[in-house]
Amino acid sequence: RDARQQIGIGKRIEPENLSELKRGDLLFFSNTPDGRISHVALYDAEGRYIHSSGLVKTNHMSDDDPDFSKRYYRGASRIVGMEDTPGIFRMINHPWYFNIK
Repeated sequence: RDARQQIGIGKRIEPENLSELKRGDLLFFSNTPDGRISHVALYDAEGRYIHSSGLVKTNHMSDDDPDFSKRYYRGASRIVGMEDTPGIFRMINHPWYFNIK
């Protein structure tokens, strides 16, 4: 539910591996270099990401983008293709949904 809880699932992509990012990866940010994860975004493509910070918007992973430069990028998690691994459930398999007996 919270950004800091989401970083621990999926395939981890370290911050220095920007070239490995794929559309749909979750990007994680903090307010200080070693602070707790406080913001999550969805990677689009070509360095762009979509997130909500008051309004839903698109920003670019570049130091000259004011939104990106005010946060500390802490890495990403890949969810796509990681279904049915710890913490990631297909909706049809999740016990909270479709619990038909």
